[in-house]
Amino acid sequence: MPAYLLFFGGGKFDILEDQFTNPLDGSSMRLRWWVPPGEAHSAVSGMQFTKEALNHYYNYFQIPLPFDKMDTIVANDSYNNKNAGFGGMENWGAIFEFADQVLVPPDGAPTTVHSMGKARSFVVVSHELAHQWFGDLVTLDWWDDIWLNESFANWFENVTKITLHPEFQGNTWADYAAVKQRVYTLDLQPTAVPVQHNLSDAGSMDFLDRFAYNKGGHVLQMLENYIGKDAMRKGLQSYLNKYKFGNALCARPACRSSPSMRSAIRSPTRTC
Repeated sequence: MPAYLLFFGGGKFDILEDQFTNPLDGSSMRLRWWVPPGEAHSAVSGMQFTKEALNHYYNYFQIPLPFDKMDTIVANDSYNNKNAGFGGMENWGAIFEFADQVLVPPDGAPTTVHSMGKARSFVVVSHELAHQWFGDLVTLDWWDDIWLNESFANWFENVTKITLHPEFQGNTWADYAAVKQRVYTLDLQPTAVPVQHNLSDAGSMDFLDRFAYNKGGHVLQMLENYIGKDAMRKGLQSYLNKYKFGNALCARPACRSSPSMRSAIRSPTRTC
């Protein structure tokens, strides 16, 4: 496990607890949401989303996570007011979230949370859980490939929400296409930059903005359209199995075996 994924948290929390049943072998994983005092009822939706996303990813990857618990630690703080520059953190087995991003109080219930709703909660939960495989189980070799971690999480958050919750507002392929059009527009600007940079140190990471997340996710969707859903899934399973508990270079996931595949992924990520 890379050092940046080690997490320690402290404070006053209420705990909502449940179990996730591994669909591959029937084993159980202990799930806990650590939330601000009095807000356990606001974590019920998030807990359900955790179970749904884990079940989806276990079935897709066919690779279980290597621990028997998953904690979500929710800070009694507002992402918008905090201006933290990130919506959550994918610490391995101990995900950090902001209250207004993931807690959804039941209608009429007393709460201190200004919730952004179920759709936003699902997006954030599924994004950080995707990182448990992409970024945590397999970690990229250096910081200039960190965009790929976020691209996979962005792509899986969109595919998963459209698959599991098409009823949420904004969860259609038409909405996804609208985001793609915005990416195209930004990519045509003279100030556009590649999503993959050459970095000499981790302190140069301020380029990792929403554009990089969205463009990278759409490049992966393009790649799946190019090679097909089944080939994409098998390729990702092979990649995760080969490099789990280790490091991988950006070029390895999809581009190792074919010059045409290298061209398909490198051109849109290394050029403006």
